Amino acid sequence: MTILQIINICLLRLSLLHLLPNLCYNIVEEMEGRDTWVENTINRFLVRLKDDGYAHNTISAYGSDIRQFCAFVRKVDASLAHWQEITYAHQAVYWTHLERLDRSPSSIKRKCVVVAKFFAFCGVKSPVCSGVQIVNQPVVAPSARPLLLSPPEIVRLLGQPARTLCRTTARDRALLELLCEAGLQPSDLAGLDVGDVEAGAHAIVCGAASNHPRRVVLGLRATAALSDYLLSGRAGLRKDGEATNRDDQPLFLNQRGKRLTRQGIWLIVRTHAAAAGIGRPVTPRILRHLSQTKWAETPIYEDTASFLLLDGIAVLPEQPNPPNQPANQ
Repeated sequence: MTILQIINICLLRLSLLHLLPNLCYNIVEEMEGRDTWVENTINRFLVRLKDDGYAHNTISAYGSDIRQFCAFVRKVDASLAHWQEITYAHQAVYWTHLERLDRSPSSIKRKCVVVAKFFAFCGVKSPVCSGVQIVNQPVVAPSARPLLLSPPEIVRLLGQPARTLCRTTARDRALLELLCEAGLQPSDLAGLDVGDVEAGAHAIVCGAASNHPRRVVLGLRATAALSDYLLSGRAGLRKDGEATNRDDQPLFLNQRGKRLTRQGIWLIVRTHAAAAGIGRPVTPRILRHLSQTKWAETPIYEDTASFLLLDGIAVLPEQPNPPNQPANQ
């Protein structure tokens, strides 16, 4: 090898070392640009949902579902540069992937609907939007009615917080009462502020910050439990430096003084149900359905706050016979 050839090889290596960083930078910049474009499109879609009056938790779930779908499709086919390039096959592979992860049919159906709405927002005609059935798209089974608790179980559950005296006793009692009597969802309870409670705690306003607020009138037991929590229980959970405006103060606080989450409410319900000796899983949905049963309409439920709320009696008194009917009927 001559000296000239050696010099040419050295110059070639130097030029490659100079071009390689620029080449890598351009590739990374292009990938980041794609990711930014995708994220901007998703954010615009979420803003549209907010303008349409969707709840905050719904918007958050929609954003999570869309980002999971986009991440999966980009992983399967990194050459995609536009929504129009996502085909029938890409989506079918995604639904199959979810089935292999043992996702419930209702969860997969929800993700399918979210993707359809997102494609409609982007102006892209997809198999979901055009009504073509996707391969392996699950058929959602009808949801079963939740199992209702018996009256003794309800009494034990509502009296359970009073048996464990701590700084969360009043909070947990108010949560359980609102779930059972008012039929509120965990998201409703987690989103309440102190300013949403009317004077005397006889009513609350759910979704005051949304486009569809609603006023919920409370019964005697829920009013008593909520008043007790506001007068004494909440002060034990509040942290220093809390906002002075009642509309900016979360109603239900966790032990760190922050807003209680939906997951926290689920945990509170399950913990007290297990402590009360209820031998099956109890969810907030089960407690919500109590407000639609005859249990919520009986005089026992309306008039025995001292039995169920304060004293924690575990046995219901016998319901008096209706007037003009014999006792042995």
